[in-house]
Amino acid sequence: MLIRTRLAALGAAALLALSGCGSAEDATSDQTQSTAGASAEALTADSFVSTLSDAQSSAETTHVQIKIGASGQEITAEGDVAVGSDPADTKMAMTMDMGSMGAGGAEMRLVDQVFYMNLGPLTENKFAKIDLSDPNNPLGQSFGDLVGQLDPSKSVEDLEGAITSVEKSGSPETLDGVQAQPYEVVVDSTKIADASGLAGSTGVSLPDELTFTFWVGSDNLPRKLTSDMGESTIEATFTKWGDDVSIEAPPDDEISKQDPFGAPAA
Repeated sequence: MLIRTRLAALGAAALLALSGCGSAEDATSDQTQSTAGASAEALTADSFVSTLSDAQSSAETTHVQIKIGASGQEITAEGDVAVGSDPADTKMAMTMDMGSMGAGGAEMRLVDQVFYMNLGPLTENKFAKIDLSDPNNPLGQSFGDLVGQLDPSKSVEDLEGAITSVEKSGSPETLDGVQAQPYEVVVDSTKIADASGLAGSTGVSLPDELTFTFWVGSDNLPRKLTSDMGESTIEATFTKWGDDVSIEAPPDDEISKQDPFGAPAA
């Protein structure tokens, strides 16, 4: 149970960190898309993080689809992310399929620093509730840095100075209704592993360099991301930037009274 719970939480963290969206000042989908026809200045290693972060902060929300492949197994996930001006305002609603790993599906929500996970029979087909802000909750302590990992300012902080090169890679492609230029982004993983907690969270040794391809619209919003690290691959697509989303906590009758560790609820 704990292993599957951890997988679900890490999957959620990966999804939201990849989306990288930030706070908004009443941005709308029309505003986000309005610059799609404008010419964008070429991104560089020095400008990549700040430029994308600023654009995502204005958009505030996105819809994410992701595929992670490792050793012939695949995890897929899809959902909405909304990030406010404060990390505590971060919200997400995701579904994840880990069927090829023999773990089945999961549904996750993050609202008001409370993490809800429906892991099927393991949580009575209801949502286990984990208060990430509760210092007395063992799972809260285990996953308590989840919101912090999803804070866009933290993501930027982790990447700042770690990107060694950003180069255009091929011709623009039409994605999500805009022309998106692919960029090859090389990251020095030794500069981000400790700061992000990535290596410690997964127990996997990272190569010294990680190479990603980002497809970036002329509005400086990412539409697609891929990476091939030999035994593992990742593909994420981002759509509906700036659209209104409704993310709510599950109703009381859909919350399990079973402790995720297996102990009866008080």
